[in-house]
Formats: sequence, structure tokens, C-alpha cells
Amino acid sequence: MRAVKSEYETQRLHSGGNLGCAGNYSRSRHNPLCCFSRVRENGRRTSCASNLKQLGMALMQYAQDYDERFPNVLLEAGGINRAGGWVFYSAYDSTGFNSRFDVKRGSLFPYSRSSQIYVCPSDVTGRRTGNSHTLNHVAWNTCEFPYCFGRLLSDVKNASTNILAMAGQETPGASTDDGAGIGCNLEGEGTCNTGT
Repeated sequence: MRAVKSEYETQRLHSGGNLGCAGNYSRSRHNPLCCFSRVRENGRRTSCASNLKQLGMALMQYAQDYDERFPNVLLEAGGINRAGGWVFYSAYDSTGFNSRFDVKRGSLFPYSRSSQIYVCPSDVTGRRTGNSHTLNHVAWNTCEFPYCFGRLLSDVKNASTNILAMAGQETPGASTDDGAGIGCNLEGEGTCNTGT
């Protein structure tokens, strides 16, 4: 005698148990891995958000040690192989595809102590180049090309509405090209590109 399974038991077995997978029964029955990719991507997003939080904490520690001033930013091709920026890069490509970062040589690294937090797991280009993030323009102001000097914390207006660091994507499909972000805040001022 063969046991007959209810439709609920069959669906639970095919969908990988109780993983909270959304979708109709037939889709999960024919493709049980659809749920796993969604769960994996949510894990990557969480990891990226955690990385940004750690970078934010490193930025605040840096500012405490440097008279309440954010780190400097280097811009475009002029910053190649120059020390003094929050991240160091040895190759620059305006699309971001061929930029090369060595975050361990950047001024922020002693406060972060991990090169892994500079790369979002979902950012394929960032994994290759060594950095996924940009430092928003609210953190720097006066520029003498290629250096843009870190802004004082007290100069940042409406701090709770400003984005300090973000997963950068200045070109669709690419990552950041030089670690210097475009200007935006949560009140809709500026153009905000949150990247990958």
C-alpha cells in the first residue's frame, strides 16, 4: 500500500521546507531552487548594508582623530597612485569597469581593518576592482584637483537626511570609478544613484 501525500506536504517538500518562499505552488514545484536564489540575494543585501554601516563607523572614528574632519577624496585620473584619499587606486576608468583599488593603502583602512567591507557581495565589478562604495560629496568640499579635502562634521547640514557612503554605480552595470560619489540626500536634493 502506497501512502498518499497531501498537496500541502508535496508543496512543502518541493519548495525546500518552510523557507518563506513566495509564489504559487506550480512554480515552486517545478523549480525548487527559485527560493534559494532569493534567500541568497537577501543575504547579500544584508551583508552590503552591514559593510556600509562598518564603513560609516570607520569614517566617524577617522573624523574623531582628525579634528572632526572627513577623509580626503581623490578624483578621476589625477588620483592614480596618489596617497591621501580615503581609498587608494592604481588604475582609473571612467566607466568603473577597469579601475583598481588597494583599500589597504587608503587613509580609512586603519579604522576599518578589513578589505572585505569595501565590496558588496552582489557587485561583480567591485569584487574584481576592490571597491564597491563611494563617499558622497557631503563629506568633502574644497577641491584642488585631484584632491578634494574632507569637510568638517559641523559643516554637514541636516546630517540625518544625508547619505555618507553608498554602494556606487556611476555607470549602469559598473561599480565606482574613483570612490568619489555624486551628491544626494534623502530629501531628494541632488541625484542619488544607490548602485548595485
